[in-house]
Amino acid sequence: MKLGIAMLLVTGFVSGFAQGADHLGKSCTEIVEMGLEKWLDHYWENKGRSEVDTNQAFGVFADCMKKRNEALLPELNPSDRERIEKYKPLFKEFREYAVQIQMLYAGGGTMFTHELARGPAYDEILFGQLIDINMKPVGWATAEKRQHIMDLYGWIRKELGESSTITLERRAELDKQGINWREILPLGSRAMRNLDKMSPLLPRDRQDECIAVFGFYWKWITAFKNIDN
Repeated sequence: MKLGIAMLLVTGFVSGFAQGADHLGKSCTEIVEMGLEKWLDHYWENKGRSEVDTNQAFGVFADCMKKRNEALLPELNPSDRERIEKYKPLFKEFREYAVQIQMLYAGGGTMFTHELARGPAYDEILFGQLIDINMKPVGWATAEKRQHIMDLYGWIRKELGESSTITLERRAELDKQGINWREILPLGSRAMRNLDKMSPLLPRDRQDECIAVFGFYWKWITAFKNIDN
């Protein structure tokens, strides 16, 4: 299945889950207060642990987190709100590119399709973290955090370069393994351009903000490393 078609299907799945899944008698406020892990445990205990059940639980959590985030946004300083709203489409896009690259290297698999469907919950969690960070005074800058930001950025760029720079010799090897490097190349380029767009938006004096975003990027570009499909 082509990635474009797969993404359209995933988009439809997420929409359906958010609209039709069961809140199990809880309000969105209660679900958000539980946190994702406790909400999943509660949903599995009451509805089942199938992949479809899990996707539905993620869809409910994403929808509730989105409502929570949209309610809090107006409380932010307008410049802070405008800045973090610029991040959101970029980190969502990067997460999808990262999963798709790893899916192609693995030769496909429903695990990746499910992870794409569940991704919006993680997007809203990060966005919620950014809102919370900006509702507090800017923390003191430290040398340790500065180094961590530099490390994260370097790791992300190195990982992207290694996964998407494919020599002629390596292309022959990947062809033998049935890995579609022709789709990996443009995805890697888009992911690198995404990183290049995100990096200058992040004010380095807001270290917690930088760490949250770059940490999200690092998590997703390595999410399925060393996992056999």
